[in-house]
Amino acid sequence: MIRISSGLTGPDLALQRNLFHVSGQLQQVTGRLATLSRINSGADDPAGLIGSELIRAELAAIEAADRNAAYASATIAVADGALSQVSGLLNTIEGAFVATAGGGLSSAETAAYQVEVDAAVEAIDRIGAQTNLSGQRLLDGSTSELAFLFAPNPADTVTLALPTVAAAKLGNDDGTLTDLTSGGSLALATGEQDLAKGVLQMIRDMISQTRGSLGAFERYTIEASQEVSGGLRTFLSRAFSSIADADVAVETASLVQLELIQQSAFASVRVAGERFRLAGLLLDKIQ
Repeated sequence: MIRISSGLTGPDLALQRNLFHVSGQLQQVTGRLATLSRINSGADDPAGLIGSELIRAELAAIEAADRNAAYASATIAVADGALSQVSGLLNTIEGAFVATAGGGLSSAETAAYQVEVDAAVEAIDRIGAQTNLSGQRLLDGSTSELAFLFAPNPADTVTLALPTVAAAKLGNDDGTLTDLTSGGSLALATGEQDLAKGVLQMIRDMISQTRGSLGAFERYTIEASQEVSGGLRTFLSRAFSSIADADVAVETASLVQLELIQQSAFASVRVAGERFRLAGLLLDKIQ
């Protein structure tokens, strides 16, 4: 017995469900190609979303650590440049004491050398007071050390020690740079050239050691940390890409396939619609 119906049959309902399913898949694939991301919502891949967000946070921490490393390198460059100038001024001061050590100069010549020493000491004080980076003074004693984080883990903080460059604080038990200026206990007129040169040697050694420490910090702490973080960034970026990035080739192939299926489904729906229309006309004539 042949059954005639103008309503939806089982195959028709299956076709309708399949069309809705294909349309949903097509929308998902189109979204992935538009964003080049495989995960555009938690429903796409809940576990993948959690994993990709953890990696994203790790990458953000590494980028922040790299900015800290760049700032630390800039700090060292500024401090080292200032200390290099101090070394040059110390050489100028020592030259004046060497020139007057023989005692064959006139008092006027000695006074002229003393003016040079006073100016050099004043310049050293000025360098210590004015050397700064982004408004933060580095050598005036207000900042004895700076803390930096070159890794994602906050527990990996490292510190950079900075010296105090001030005439009244640079020296040893025999005196300071201030004592080498006019009226000081080690001024040129006192004839204490040997003691003065001992003070200068101690200060020069301290400056040299500090510059060496700054260089070692940059090479073995900053650069080593950047190398490690660079490798970690590469690994994490690959992992993030494998989880979150869309495979354009695969998604494009899926798009073509789904579009073909959708077109076939629409054609089947049109056929079913025409069948319903004809069935309705037949029933009208029978009635």
